[in-house]
Amino acid sequence: MPLTASSNTDCQEQPLLFQDLGSRKVVVDFSGGFLSSDGGALLLRQMDANLGLTQTLAQCFTDQRQQTFVDHAVPGLLAQRIYGQGLGYEDVNDHNDLRRDPLLATACNKSDPLGENRFNPAHRGIALAGASTLNRLALSNNRNRRCHKLPHDPAKIAACLLRMGARCLPKHAVEVVVDLDAMGHLVHGT
Repeated sequence: MPLTASSNTDCQEQPLLFQDLGSRKVVVDFSGGFLSSDGGALLLRQMDANLGLTQTLAQCFTDQRQQTFVDHAVPGLLAQRIYGQGLGYEDVNDHNDLRRDPLLATACNKSDPLGENRFNPAHRGIALAGASTLNRLALSNNRNRRCHKLPHDPAKIAACLLRMGARCLPKHAVEVVVDLDAMGHLVHGT
């Protein structure tokens, strides 16, 4: 007898409901249509909405771009990059494909998650920012470049992250241990 394993799937016919996106309902079903492999994006969005991370972090940036030409606001850019990292996409160049993901666009609060209503016809069908736009966000404090349009204050970012991290500590914590190497392995060369 061959050694095989099998199990019956327990298919849910009832749709999963998430927090609405403005006037749109966010519903998960399994009938096909526009697909995404990253369902965790909606959970990241919900956690971010509860913590207020991207909205608070966005206040550390100054947007000096001409707003009539801006498709992606700073909170959305931060959400896209942070959610992408949370989903395992460490490199910014991964966003050249992720920018077409309707679920990630929904998680980043895009009102047009399929990108069908973009002003520039060449960008229709692409709801999110590409790698070059996200790279400009990351390198915006390099004042020697012409794309220095989204400067950030490093001290404000450090204070914001410290405040958000301290907020997650237990209320009556007496000691905080920062373990930079939780592996428990001896380092080569000791």
